[in-house]
Amino acid sequence: MTKYLPKHLATRHGRVESACVGAAAARGSRSALALGVGATLPVAGAAVMAAPAFAAQETPAPAPAPTISPVLTFDSRGEAVKTLQARLALVVDGWYGPVTTAAVKDFQRANRLDVDGVVGPRTWAALDASSAQPSAGDVVRRGDSGPLVRAIQSKLGVNVDGVFGPLTESAVMTFQRSHGLGVDGVVGAKTTYALALATDQPTGGDTSTPGQRGVPPLVHPDAPYELPFLNGYPAPITQGPYGAASHHKYYDKHAVDFGVPTGTQVVASASGVVFKTENNVTGGNTVLIKDASGFCMEYAHLSSMNVVAGQRVSQGQKIALSGNTGFSTGPHLHWGIVDCSSYTSIKIADSKELGTTYVPGTIGVSRNGS
Repeated sequence: MTKYLPKHLATRHGRVESACVGAAAARGSRSALALGVGATLPVAGAAVMAAPAFAAQETPAPAPAPTISPVLTFDSRGEAVKTLQARLALVVDGWYGPVTTAAVKDFQRANRLDVDGVVGPRTWAALDASSAQPSAGDVVRRGDSGPLVRAIQSKLGVNVDGVFGPLTESAVMTFQRSHGLGVDGVVGAKTTYALALATDQPTGGDTSTPGQRGVPPLVHPDAPYELPFLNGYPAPITQGPYGAASHHKYYDKHAVDFGVPTGTQVVASASGVVFKTENNVTGGNTVLIKDASGFCMEYAHLSSMNVVAGQRVSQGQKIALSGNTGFSTGPHLHWGIVDCSSYTSIKIADSKELGTTYVPGTIGVSRNGS
């Protein structure tokens, strides 16, 4: 089953940036990879014609040679540039200009590649991997791959290769059995929660020793913020700062997306005063809370809001329920520090639980209110 990372598909001021093209491209990537076909994505508008029914009785035609993605640099033009822009959720115009160059550099920086603005084999490979990984907000099962699978394998103590194969499935079933869960080999919400409370197991063989229950230590105990969930809640990170899906624009480049189900309790990450509650085109139901820094913490895509402008709130106080409103491809919470009036992204939130490191495919366990 194809799964996608949540992403915002328009500017803060309601100007849609050809996001439907990016979404269509992302949907094509998983299928291509699963079939072993070259990783170039289809361009929006391309037609696919079904073969006649009698073709199955004839000698099958030889498989087409894998598509080799060309090296792209500033001022490149053409279909490959359109494919790249769709992957990065940019305006698809086929010209590799300054905006595309900046987005490529942000993507390379976030994926620990050489930041040169040139899309070569390594950057194409990273783009393929980021398009194919499952979303933490959905179930993860045999056949999936990517960072989230690696995080699960680390918890289980099996060989960490990022591929959910039969040995990983067996380890999941052993873990479920030992923790009193339904034994189906599928990592859903309950199994995710149990894994989040388990310590990582040593790897080095495809063992199936289940993790022991525990709570991760605080990374930065003196940090001003805490994760925006009730104490003990395990929140899967589906997109971090500078994420290629949507976190490369001025208004969200430092933000974090948590793939939590609709209706998850959202609490204040820091004490402050509610600056604004609104429903806007991009963020849907949104709460902004101004704290001691002078900036606002933004909580977006909410299903409901429990506070009003001017209200003083305390760290850990319930303020809303997560949702899937606004421009969003799945239930999640968008969380980040912004300028209260312009929505300009200011900096990465420094939380007690994770510091300033938010890795997609991992799980942050909230200690808010502890």
